[in-house]
Amino acid sequence: MSDRQSVAVISGGTRGIGLEIARFLASRGWQIGICSRSGPEATEVSIDLTREFGVSSVGSATDVASPNAVEAFAQVVRRDLGRPCLVICNAAILGPVGGPTDAPPEDWAAALHVNVSGVYNMINAFWTDVISQPDGRIITMSGGGVGGPRPLRKTTAYVASKAALASLVETLSYEMQDTSSTINSIAPGAVPTTFMDGVLRAGRDLAGDDLFADAASRIGQSTTGTLTDFFRLLTYVISPESREISGRTLSARWNNPEELAGLDQLTEDANLYRLRRIDNQLFTEEVKE
Repeated sequence: MSDRQSVAVISGGTRGIGLEIARFLASRGWQIGICSRSGPEATEVSIDLTREFGVSSVGSATDVASPNAVEAFAQVVRRDLGRPCLVICNAAILGPVGGPTDAPPEDWAAALHVNVSGVYNMINAFWTDVISQPDGRIITMSGGGVGGPRPLRKTTAYVASKAALASLVETLSYEMQDTSSTINSIAPGAVPTTFMDGVLRAGRDLAGDDLFADAASRIGQSTTGTLTDFFRLLTYVISPESREISGRTLSARWNNPEELAGLDQLTEDANLYRLRRIDNQLFTEEVKE
């Protein structure tokens, strides 16, 4: 795909990783559509992107948990920028911190609604745009240790939502079989943003020593340089060279473009980089000495 003519949309694009992604793509000539719950912030960021990088950009106040709001955002993007070929579903909330009795069940459900239904709403609104273009791409954001040796503790709604997205991505990849489009989930790794502030507000007693210390260690740190591996992986995954990679959950920390390009185990039915149940029959766990 030609970056100069391409349109990308990013949910949660006014802060943290979403903002860094928007700036990264704009610096490479992509036209950018961003949405967030704050309309003034979305407008300000879109103006800044146009001013700094000379690209067209639009910003919209959008609650991704609302299908109607996301569809309205999609109409604005198509009207002002054209049909997007890249959709990055970044908007998410941490949700309640603590054990299962430490927060009202409705707060837990609300986090799932934003993190899972919000992603689905974005995919639903832009699906036809993506699959009707050569090498369309949909990227969701993984995290919470999903796919790794142990999940993040004391953030059950957040971790459950990321596990749900891994399965959603795999399922939807089959719907793209007859196209050159792909859908994948990428874990960016530990990045110092305000996303973990909810852990600090909850306190050590609810969060536990490890999670609280992790969140506290990010205070005052700059994101500069922390997304280098993520951007290398993202650049490859959205390129035409990555057409065989779809329905996978990848890690910026553990996966690199050179490794992925050299793999021949990423056929449609292969299990590499997918969530699977270890049962010692279909799937076994290799014990490392």
